[in-house]
Amino acid sequence: MLLPNNEAVVWFSERGYMKGVPGGQIENLTEAQVSVPKYARGATGYQATNGHQAIVTILQTPLVPSYASPDVAAEQAAYAADIA
Repeated sequence: MLLPNNEAVVWFSERGYMKGVPGGQIENLTEAQVSVPKYARGATGYQATNGHQAIVTILQTPLVPSYASPDVAAEQAAYAADIA
């Protein structure tokens, strides 16, 4: 996303918000402050209201349901065997 009145671009990655500027320099803005789970996709938006600027990102969890995870499936199978 190109920030208004700026030549910098900002995007969200598995390492947090990244900023790219002319000349090819890339800076991580939030890696030390956030822990990002694995996600399938996301959307980022920018809003400026009354002098306050905000960048908001919404992430969707992976499309694989938890019951399809080998760890969860094994745990459910063990539980089913215990109650049978």
